[in-house]
Amino acid sequence: MAKCRMREEMKPFYRLELFPDLRALRMFQDGNLYPLGPFVVDGFAALKKLERLVILIDSRSIGTSYILKGFLKLPLIKEFSLSIPFITHEEWGLLHEFLRNQEKLELVSIIVKAAP
Repeated sequence: MAKCRMREEMKPFYRLELFPDLRALRMFQDGNLYPLGPFVVDGFAALKKLERLVILIDSRSIGTSYILKGFLKLPLIKEFSLSIPFITHEEWGLLHEFLRNQEKLELVSIIVKAAP
């Protein structure tokens, strides 16, 4: 019950459909208190004009993999940067698929700090 309530509290932060013309997004996630869910994927799917994405994750929340799942919903972008403490085997596959499909990338930066 508590996780469901916390997810509801996080949803407004991923209502990215409120910014349909957004071209650059920089997100910083610090702390692992709130669980993420499918609403993250929906938020990324709404960013039809995004060109630059920077994601800085200092500590992983439950459901951080939804961020990587959301990458697959993004349009073709020019700049991508990800800093994350670790990536699971499933997430490596998602990241690989995202990068393989990005034909307009001009700048890529990926920092993985440790193994899970």
